[in-house]
Parts: sequence; structure tokens; C-alpha cells
Amino acid sequence: MHQAIASALVEDVDKAVLKSPVFSLVLDESTDISNMKRLITYVRYMDDNKIRMKLFRNSEIVDGRADTIFEDMKQLLAENNLDGKKLAAACTDGAAVMTGCRQGVKNLREEFNSDLVGVHCTAHRLALVASDAARSVQQVKKFQQDLRSIFVFFSNSAVRSNKLYELQKQLDEPQLKFTQPHTVRWLLVHSAVSVVCRSLKSLRDVLEHMAASNTQDSDKAKGLLTSVRQFNFVALAHLMKDVLMHVSLLSKHFQRENLDFSTVQPMVEGTKEALREIMVHPGPAEEEFFSSLQGNKFKGDRLFEFNTQKPAFDDMKNRWSTGKIQNYKRKTKERTDQGREEPRDKTLDDGCFQINKTMAFAK
Repeated sequence: MHQAIASALVEDVDKAVLKSPVFSLVLDESTDISNMKRLITYVRYMDDNKIRMKLFRNSEIVDGRADTIFEDMKQLLAENNLDGKKLAAACTDGAAVMTGCRQGVKNLREEFNSDLVGVHCTAHRLALVASDAARSVQQVKKFQQDLRSIFVFFSNSAVRSNKLYELQKQLDEPQLKFTQPHTVRWLLVHSAVSVVCRSLKSLRDVLEHMAASNTQDSDKAKGLLTSVRQFNFVALAHLMKDVLMHVSLLSKHFQRENLDFSTVQPMVEGTKEALREIMVHPGPAEEEFFSSLQGNKFKGDRLFEFNTQKPAFDDMKNRWSTGKIQNYKRKTKERTDQGREEPRDKTLDDGCFQINKTMAFAK
């Protein structure tokens, strides 16, 4: 039954793509819960003078090698009677198997269309910017590790989660679930940080209660309690809430279905300016944190290592925010080293120009 429904949906997409003057493919490799390699393919095409995007295929592949992915794409086009010369662009996550100078997009150009545009997904590139900036600062790396540990601690036990929810209810805090932060998916990190900031009191109290118990959770709870009581943890939670708000807004803008490319560069410049402003003037979350400090106490709870971590935090803040801006400038330029080809969209401006040119050709 499922296969019949899927076949009917794909058939409708096939007809629309066949009528389109050009089309492009969006590819991403993944692994399912049974540990099998999958290649997910979306297609973008013109329909009634509008750009549409639909799931085209979710295929199982034997491995993630470039030649395997290339053969799967050739098979996809052949099975659906699609003219490879109309393939105008291919968007990927920027992995070498997709964009390499001896494989990936180069093979597509040689096989189908010499004018094909290879696009490194801008939202993914932005996530790499944030990830690289975080790895360059030790305090932020430690904060990420603590976030992941908190998620694992509560997600692995319904009893722990229920204790937290009950305490949040008693303290009149929002009953929020800790989400899993991801080193690349920074929208999830922003969500996780926001939950921590809004549930900090209940988080500390439930960890303190578990740490004092004689259960198997006590040692883990003690370690997490020590971390969340550090000045760095609380200060970074509020700083990252401000910083990642701007990064998340930019990422969501990149992922809009009908993106106006004329807005991309202003959005990028606006985000960089917002990060520069945070370096000089605290954002709303960080300002709320520092205004609530009374000596070494935040809302009545003592913060550990205040005298040593506060000066280091001020220095780290400048280096991390600066790193984001510098990394974005670097990441918006693809490199020719490490076996990667030099793409046509060397800068964000050039990338927008190439995509606009492709859309003009489609008309």
C-alpha cells in the first residue's frame, strides 16, 4: 500500500519535472536506524512559472563513495526519462565526494551539462561556520559537552525526566524538554540553550536532589551539578542564546522555500553587524544575566570559579564572536586545496549571481 502511494506521488512529480525547462537536484547522504546508507534526493523545477521542490527519491546505497552516488543519480535520471542536459544545478553538503575535482559535480558536468552549477548548501555552510568557531574556543567546547551530557542524562531515563518536569511545575517554570544539541545543526543548539536558560533553577535543584540520593544516578548528577554551577556555564548559556538567535534567524532565512536572493547579502551583513554589536554591548539574555548578578550569586545561587572565570569569559567572548565573522568570510569562499575544485560561486555574491543566472535561463 505504501509503495503504491509513493509510486503515485512520484509519477505526478515526474510529469511536472518533464515539462520544466530546467531542473536541479538537492542531495544528502544519511544513515537510517538500521545502519543502512541512504541517498535522499529532492528535485527543484519550474511549474506554472513558480519554483517547486519535492522529494524525488530515498534510495539505499551500498556506500557513500562518489562513484556510487554518481551511478545512483544516473539511474534516477534514466528511470524517469529526464534529460540530463536540463540539469542546471546540484546542491550538496559540500563533502569531497560531492564536490571533488575528480568526482562529484565534475562528473555530472562531463556526463550531462557543462554549464551545471555546483552549490554548497548555504545553510550547511553557515552551520560549519558556527561549529568551527566553537571548536576554536575551549570554554565553548566544554559548554557543548555539558549540554550533550545534560541531554543524555535526562533522555535516557523517564524517571529523571519526570522529576524535572514536576520540579519545573512547582517552581512555575515552563515544562520544557531538553533537546539534543548537535555540533553542526546549530538550530538545535539554540533550542537547547534556550531551554537551559529558562529552566536553570529547576535543573540545578533536581541535580542537587539526585546528587544527595544514594542511587546509581548520584555520581553522574554530582558531576553535572558541578558543571552547571560554574560561572562559565551560566554566562555562556546566556551569551550563546543571544549569538545563536542571530545565527538561527539567518539559517532559517537561507532555508525559506521561496528565497529572494536579493535579500541574502543584506541578511549576511546584518548578522555580522549584530555579532559585532554583541562584542561591545551585551544582548538581552546576557544583559539579563549580568543585571541579576549580586557578587558571585545569580538569582540567589552561588556561581563557582567566579573570580577566575569572569576575566577569561570577557576575553573568550571577543575571540569567539570574532571567529564567527572571520569563519563566515572564509567559508563563503571554496578552496582549491585538498582535492576540491574551484567552484563558480567563489563568494556569496558570485553564488547568488550564478543562481539568478540559472533562473533567468529557466525562463
